[in-house]
Amino acid sequence: MTTPAMNEDRYADTLRARFAAAAPPITTEPTPIIARARRRRRQVRTWGALTAVVALVGAAGIANALVNRDPSPPVAPPTVAADGDFWVSAAQVRPGDDLVVIPLTSTGPVGELFRWDDGVWDAYRLIRFCPDHWGCSGSLEPYAENWGGADLLVLPGETLRFSTEGLDAGWYRVGDGGQFQITADAAQPAPLSPVDAPALSVYPALLPVSGGEVQVFPLAPSDENGMLTHEDLAAITAGMPESAAIERWDGSAWASAGEVELRGVEGDDLVRYAELPSLDPGAYRLVRSGPASRVTGNFWVREEPEGTLEEVAVLDSYDGYPDAAPGAGVDYYFGAVVRPEAGTIEVYTTGSSSCPTPPTAVTVRDGTVVVHLGDGEPPEPDRGCTDDLAPHTYVIAIPDGVAADPTPPVELRWRDSGEVVAGQVPDVAPVPDDDVFCMADQTDEVCALNLWLDELLVGAGFETSFWDSQSFNGARAIVVDGVADIWVEAFPAGATSEVFPLEFERETSARVGVVEVEHGTFEGASGGPGGQFTCGGVWVRLIGSAVPAETAIEAVDAVAAQVDTCPADIEELVTRYADVMNP
Repeated sequence: MTTPAMNEDRYADTLRARFAAAAPPITTEPTPIIARARRRRRQVRTWGALTAVVALVGAAGIANALVNRDPSPPVAPPTVAADGDFWVSAAQVRPGDDLVVIPLTSTGPVGELFRWDDGVWDAYRLIRFCPDHWGCSGSLEPYAENWGGADLLVLPGETLRFSTEGLDAGWYRVGDGGQFQITADAAQPAPLSPVDAPALSVYPALLPVSGGEVQVFPLAPSDENGMLTHEDLAAITAGMPESAAIERWDGSAWASAGEVELRGVEGDDLVRYAELPSLDPGAYRLVRSGPASRVTGNFWVREEPEGTLEEVAVLDSYDGYPDAAPGAGVDYYFGAVVRPEAGTIEVYTTGSSSCPTPPTAVTVRDGTVVVHLGDGEPPEPDRGCTDDLAPHTYVIAIPDGVAADPTPPVELRWRDSGEVVAGQVPDVAPVPDDDVFCMADQTDEVCALNLWLDELLVGAGFETSFWDSQSFNGARAIVVDGVADIWVEAFPAGATSEVFPLEFERETSARVGVVEVEHGTFEGASGGPGGQFTCGGVWVRLIGSAVPAETAIEAVDAVAAQVDTCPADIEELVTRYADVMNP
């Protein structure tokens, strides 16, 4: 499935439904939002871990407090770890200042705010963040247990903004990181770009001192009717040179820190990319200027938590997993296998086959080899990033100075955010059966459904890909012209789809082999032309997301022709594949 090929009206409907629970009502043309689509596939961690630090007070101190009613100076909390869930733009702010929170891991638009109170971090408020492209400042709400989260996924490096209005002086913490103090004595923080006027979005908004690539995108407030068009955004930077000034906040004013060239993307007049140089830690902004206007976008630079970042050379790469992975004790999607005898580390990633995430740098921290993953070559302009989950392996050398025996532990992190992707223990996992893609935490029923689908699809001559489905469904994708553009799923007859719960509009039917195939259209945001058939106790559906109707119909007929004997139920499939399913 490719974003450029997606029907824009349908995408706009999906976008509005997705944002409705968490964002202010807004009517927007989908093109700018599509252009900002991130090319990463991330694991989502649980939001808002709770921690508590208890201060022990001696009996003499208690007695003194009862006699002397004068308040004692507050005791500052211990500093939180630099690799928590969030990073904040200022260690101290004045009451009412706006503060930027940048997630270091995937999260949602609602976060937990803790207050340091008598030696303990107390759950105090909920923060409803405001991403920069919403054009607002987030707000605080009363804390509630089991508050859950919105469906919107916020990626590491996004700019989330909220106002400290209403918070008393004291120390606060966002999630399990992002500690800050509210005090009237705080210095003026770096001014933020306006939310009620044109500005720039810089992503990621937090970079290491070594610099890195950022995406620069124009922002604008909606009009009085909540409308925002592609033309509105394009007009902001129209006529401006393809360069941007870098300015650093010195505590009282913005000072020049250099200039950077901007490069565009073919077919996109909004998005620009810039390669930022090495910069000292601090608050910065990019400034684009034209004859009659200028716009700014904030970003920040911080020290690497530990270690020295060194660029890494990929010695070899190939599709699929390395031998001995994935398996017991090793992450299915991302991981590494160390080869001490060869002096190499085989790093495997799972994501879009057209937008890879190869290792780009390494650091060594306390004997652990930290491999930083970044973006590979972008796809061709007319293709976009596929939604398949394709495994790929990269071979890199064990860093100089790291002993190969005993086998060093390896940790994977995203380079732009520092988020931990996966850790790998030295133990080598058993080699899985050839081409058997069943996840360790899948049920036997889901595994058997997928194995049966593989048998049908390969028999029909299709190249396939897959994505994980923890629900009671088999799920695969047929690759057309290098892109996974036909979704395939199987689920128990009489049940409803848990992957694509779409209404099917039947148009024609035909007998193909031992099954009756219905051809038509699946209605909904992820729908398209295709077909379905019942085979004993199993429903099979093929949904073409971005292919002509005749291609989708040919595919469903080809798959149906491979059916020899239909299973009576799912249990029969489990029995059929018992000897080959992964343990």
